[in-house]
Amino acid sequence: MRSVWAIGLLCIGCTSLWAQAGRSGSVYSRFGIGDLWIPASGASSAMGYSGLASVSQRDWNFMLPASWAELPFMRASARLYLQGWQYSSEIQSARLLSGSIAEVALGFPVGKRLGFGFGFWPYSQVGYRIRQSGQVQEQAYTVRAEGEGGLHQLTLGAGLGLGHGLSLGLGLVRWMGAISREWTVQFTQDSVASFLDSRYRRYSRYAGWGGAVSVLYVHRSPDRRGPVWSFALQWTSPSRLQGYRNWMLQYGQLSSNLLTTDTLEVPRTGRLDIPARWSVGLAWHRGERLGAQLEFAYQPWSRFQSTLPVELDSPRDGWRLGLGGFVVPDPENLTGYLQRIIYRAGVLYEQTPLLLRHRPINRWGITFGLGLPTRDPRISVDINMEIGQRGTVAAGLVREWQYRLSVTLNYAERWFVRRRLE
Repeated sequence: MRSVWAIGLLCIGCTSLWAQAGRSGSVYSRFGIGDLWIPASGASSAMGYSGLASVSQRDWNFMLPASWAELPFMRASARLYLQGWQYSSEIQSARLLSGSIAEVALGFPVGKRLGFGFGFWPYSQVGYRIRQSGQVQEQAYTVRAEGEGGLHQLTLGAGLGLGHGLSLGLGLVRWMGAISREWTVQFTQDSVASFLDSRYRRYSRYAGWGGAVSVLYVHRSPDRRGPVWSFALQWTSPSRLQGYRNWMLQYGQLSSNLLTTDTLEVPRTGRLDIPARWSVGLAWHRGERLGAQLEFAYQPWSRFQSTLPVELDSPRDGWRLGLGGFVVPDPENLTGYLQRIIYRAGVLYEQTPLLLRHRPINRWGITFGLGLPTRDPRISVDINMEIGQRGTVAAGLVREWQYRLSVTLNYAERWFVRRRLE
């Protein structure tokens, strides 16, 4: 059958990277389970995603359940982002603009040494539209590869203070998400030796459970104006996700929507094994005026396994290093607004699991932002900017620049406090 032969021959080329026409994210989300997301609070995302050990009272560290043991207030936050992409290959370039909600989190204290919280954020994002044109037997064709979706995490956790600056955190993780991919081959119909157009769709849905354990140690100077050191360690367990996949192959004429569905529309179940992740962080604060922090995360993606085919051949171990800091000119100044703004900056470098055409796909970025107080002391706003780059134009690959602007709304309020009237 010419249609099956054509789509089989031409879609093999989809393992290569062609010119990005744009959809909602990175061209490298084409591989594996998508582009891995780095969840972070608004403050951490402006400091190179280095906030694992942060214990600042102005920022809620919802990524570390152990830090919830000393929550002084009910805390809620939501981060929205707008990002732009610029792609370059050896033959052309393209641009893209997209936006959405990133993380949403809520935490509240129960007693002096116990706190609970939950958060919802992406784990991976798939969003690409790739196109290639060519000829076969003197007939022109266009191949398009598109994908969307991703995996998400819902984390429920608790932090318990053990005394002497030590606290323990436990988290329960619910995985969920769906990834849809589509390949189409369309021929011009102006030749006697015409081929049938083809469309191949693959829809995958995943769900599963996981866990996390974290430890936080905080050393405070006897003098309240002295420095505060904090060290954090977190282990996220390996997770096995149950997968459901559906295939569909159609052929005919795409322009007139005259398509015949083949028998590939058969569901199949399988599993997806996400490897464990280790994260370690160190932070130094001098009150709320000055601070610096460091975070390192490691995930052995070489242990990734899937009984359902994914476009991730021979992944390598991934790691990420982030470094950042903040400064507040005068946090006690009630008349000068600019003196109370938190100025943040940081850098990050990441070795992604991707190794394409014997070339590593690494990412680096710089981040900076502002923490803006408002008239309502319960509300603060973080405005952050990230500029990053990864990939190369060599070997037929794509270099992409990412520009991400995010706005985080933070809310803090005391709960369970009985009012007194005198």
